[in-house]
Amino acid sequence: MPEKDNDKNGAPPGGSNNENKKPPENAAPRRERKFTKTRLRKDCYQLFSVSTSTFDGATRNVKGQHTIAAMAEIIKKWLGEDAVLAMKKEGK
Repeated sequence: MPEKDNDKNGAPPGGSNNENKKPPENAAPRRERKFTKTRLRKDCYQLFSVSTSTFDGATRNVKGQHTIAAMAEIIKKWLGEDAVLAMKKEGK
């Protein structure tokens, strides 16, 4: 049986069908993903440069799901201005 000009995934030779497509100009902006507090706590040091105990204190009254940026703001507010300035000085 002759081989088809498609790769194993059914894409034409030279790439996929969606390679050069751009999103339509009127497309809605992509929303940031929201995560549970438990999930953000798991990686709090990598995401926010804080320990789990600091994360727990900063988020003790926080409910629901939040974006990483929103949670970062909650933590910065809880830490206070001095801590935020120290983080900026360290490049975090």
